[in-house]
Amino acid sequence: MSRLPFDVKLVGIKIGIYGLAIEVQRANLFQRIEICVIRKIEE
Repeated sequence: MSRLPFDVKLVGIKIGIYGLAIEVQRANLFQRIEICVIRKIEE
């Protein structure tokens, strides 16, 4: 293991969590769009 300063590790973890949150939101958005499109087609 390379001896990284604690701050650098913390920033890396924060960026990782932030990126994950964005991916989850994007997936939710696409799901909502799909549901809307499916409902429109069914009508």
